[in-house]
Amino acid sequence: MKFIQNYQTFLPAGEKSFDGTGYHNSGFLGIPPEIGGQLGLLGDVYELTFTAAGEYAYYCVLHASGPEGPGGMIGKVIVEA
Repeated sequence: MKFIQNYQTFLPAGEKSFDGTGYHNSGFLGIPPEIGGQLGLLGDVYELTFTAAGEYAYYCVLHASGPEGPGGMIGKVIVEA
């Protein structure tokens, strides 16, 4: 079995804060630390600070078909001023 993954979704991307613009990604979570540390992966936790009010869709690239997808691991963060 082969597993092919876009490198932009495999590794963390973006700053630690989000104003509603740009691309942010946690990278893969849950990789064993001895492997994840070598690849620059975060482990089991991802934190992102939202700096602007709004609604922000999020999804798991492995278990959903995108932010507009029909299901899977998707959600929405609602930030109020």
